Amino acid sequence: MRFLLFSLCLILVCGCNREPPRQLRVHGKVLVNGRPLLGGTVVFIPDEKRGTRGPIAFAVIDSDGSFELATENGPGAMMGWHLITVAPAPNSMDMIDGLERYRHPDLSGLDYEVREGSENSVVLKLEYNQ
Repeated sequence: MRFLLFSLCLILVCGCNREPPRQLRVHGKVLVNGRPLLGGTVVFIPDEKRGTRGPIAFAVIDSDGSFELATENGPGAMMGWHLITVAPAPNSMDMIDGLERYRHPDLSGLDYEVREGSENSVVLKLEYNQ
């Protein structure tokens, strides 16, 4: 009985000391055929298959192709692996068609590991297909 009580207390103490995953600054640039994507959105989806959990991080892409991620909890993205989607601005129909695969996390081929102690600067290189 004492062993069972001790085991239960040990589990509770260890579980209570666990820190939640950290949210870290992530910034970067989106290039299409080597040139900056002029607007749109980028989304980092935590890859649960690789153990990353937490809110989705997103950003609006600036006119020079740059972005800075944030979640509903503030700036940055969760530490760990993410699947990435990119969507051009809604007013550029030709870009939307040519970059369609990048709008789907399982088809984009884009992923990134957000790491502590790293600058977490990402360059996403997309290929435009007509």
